[in-house]
Amino acid sequence: MVRTLSYLVSVEPSLEIVGDASNGLDALVKVQELRPDLVTMDFRMPVMDGVEATRRIKAEFPGTIVIGLTSDDSDGVREKMVNAGATESLDKIDAANHLVPTILGAIASRNAKRS
Repeated sequence: MVRTLSYLVSVEPSLEIVGDASNGLDALVKVQELRPDLVTMDFRMPVMDGVEATRRIKAEFPGTIVIGLTSDDSDGVREKMVNAGATESLDKIDAANHLVPTILGAIASRNAKRS
């Protein structure tokens, strides 16, 4: 699934993948190093889950857009991601159809607010 989503992002000419992370703590470190405009964040990760990683990223880099991804919403995971600061939280099953439009919409919205 991750490779499929990476491929979908990579074929969009206006987007560039600048890094990836294997766990939530690694994601936080990569954001500190690479300063991306946007992060896609899986909820279930080792070391630090996506909610905590999102919370920390948004606290340190409030302008960074976070799009959450999950395959399980049984405990209100999508709501937890949004409450932690994610702009949106997508179901992985639907992500193939919605990830790139969600990314482009989030970037356009942020840019419009800055103008």
